[in-house]
Amino acid sequence: MLHLLIATLTEAKPLINTFKLKKKNFHEFHIYINKNKNISLTITGIGKINSSAATSYTAMIFNRCKNNVWLNIGICGHKTFHRGEIFLVNKVIDQSSEKVWYPSINFKTNIKQATCLTVDKITNYDKNLLDMELSGIQQSSLKFSTIEFIHSLKIVSDNEKQSIFESKNEITKLINKKLNIIENFIINISILNDKMHENKGLISSIFKLLKKQGHKKDYINKITYLLKRIELYNGKVARTKIIELINNKSNLVTFLNFKKIS
Repeated sequence: MLHLLIATLTEAKPLINTFKLKKKNFHEFHIYINKNKNISLTITGIGKINSSAATSYTAMIFNRCKNNVWLNIGICGHKTFHRGEIFLVNKVIDQSSEKVWYPSINFKTNIKQATCLTVDKITNYDKNLLDMELSGIQQSSLKFSTIEFIHSLKIVSDNEKQSIFESKNEITKLINKKLNIIENFIINISILNDKMHENKGLISSIFKLLKKQGHKKDYINKITYLLKRIELYNGKVARTKIIELINNKSNLVTFLNFKKIS
């Protein structure tokens, strides 16, 4: 399962709409879920104490399932980086405790990488990305998953020359502009999660069947990606339909690019 952890509803709206998440009635935190797509989204609130509590609470709601994917998405500040730039965090530092974590990025990505410094209050810009939640998420999520599946995508909202938006709508727009990058990252980390934990579901079965038929690695990877994308947006895909297409040696890339499977 994929758990999205986002500080504010303003930042979360694009993801809620994209993945058609529905709000559930939990008193402590606002949690949005789409069970068919195995996605949850928790509004953590601002600050590392809130984000740590929200992470643990989410884990309890989902029965402390091990080895799920935990992804923090949100805005950040930086001294010189331009507004709208997106980064994959490769080092997390908690300013007050001086604790450091190194997320394991053992997959290919074109997203630029940077260190994120979690502070109690942002006063001065830094050479690192600045936020107020990530160290709390990092520390708590490690109790429920492995470091390969705990990540953060940060989008620069302000710097020394550009102050943070006063309008919430502008922040939402900032996230919206990076949805394609976020979506691709989610798909790729989910595929990695499936492979590393020997998922017995549809994608693993299709992967093995295509390999057995002698298809090239690039073709198999493309099919795996498209299947995961359809699963992400439309729930579980129809096993029998896909297997029928494979046995008929149909062009799955073309089919999956242009057709939804129900």
